[in-house]
Amino acid sequence: MQWSNNLAAAGLLDGHKATTNKAFWTSSKASGPKAIWIGKARWVDDGNIVTLSGVSAAMDMMLHIIERHFGEKKADLLARQAEYEWHRDSALDPFANLPEIQMLKSKDK
Repeated sequence: MQWSNNLAAAGLLDGHKATTNKAFWTSSKASGPKAIWIGKARWVDDGNIVTLSGVSAAMDMMLHIIERHFGEKKADLLARQAEYEWHRDSALDPFANLPEIQMLKSKDK
């Protein structure tokens, strides 16, 4: 089970913007029908709740949170030390438009 799915099932995402791994899209939406699901997002920052869509998105999300709390310089330093190419744009989600993902989403309608 994916973390966003667990948060949704507990009602913690009710009224909040959120995303999830596209493989869990249908089950997450069913678990949290009151969440505002964002389909094209590597991560979604809705104040005190931040959700993500996948493993590499977790690194981007973590650096985003570090930047918010400790500044851009610290986040950049950590990305360089990890030899990681940071994708700062949360809407840059190359997986959202894959045909198999669209097929999963079309089953939701």
